[in-house]
Amino acid sequence: HSAALLRVLQAGDVVFGCDVDPNALKTASSRLKHYMDHPGNDRPLFVPVQCNFADLAMVLPSVTFPNNDAGGRILDHFEGAVDGILLDLGVSSHQIDEPDRGFSFMRDGPLDMRMSSGNSEGLTAAEICNEFDERELQ
Repeated sequence: HSAALLRVLQAGDVVFGCDVDPNALKTASSRLKHYMDHPGNDRPLFVPVQCNFADLAMVLPSVTFPNNDAGGRILDHFEGAVDGILLDLGVSSHQIDEPDRGFSFMRDGPLDMRMSSGNSEGLTAAEICNEFDERELQ
C-alpha cells in the first residue's frame, strides 16, 4: 500500500509507515529505501514508525527522520494534521508464515500471537488459553 501511495504522491509529501511489528517495518523500509534516503524535496518521503495505530495522534508530532546525520530532526512541516489515513489492519502472511511468531495454523510453533515479535510484554495466547477460566474469557 505504501509503495502505491508513494508512486503517486508529490515531492515533499510524507507517508508514515506505522506498525507495531518491527519485522514488518524492517521489510517495508527495505522495499521503500528509495523513498527514505533523501531530504524529501525531489520525491515523497517514507518514514517508518514503530507504534500501535491507537497511538498515532500522540506519536506522529514527535517523529524524526531516521537517517539524518544529526541523529534525526523533527519533521518541521508536520503540524499535527494529515491529509488521509490508510489502515491495513490484521495479521499479515509474514506473521502467519513464520511459526515462531505464534500465529501459524499450518506449522508447529509457540502459541504467542503478540504483534511485536520478541516482545516480552503482555500475555501470550497460550497463557490466556491455559490460565483463564471461562468467565475471564467472556
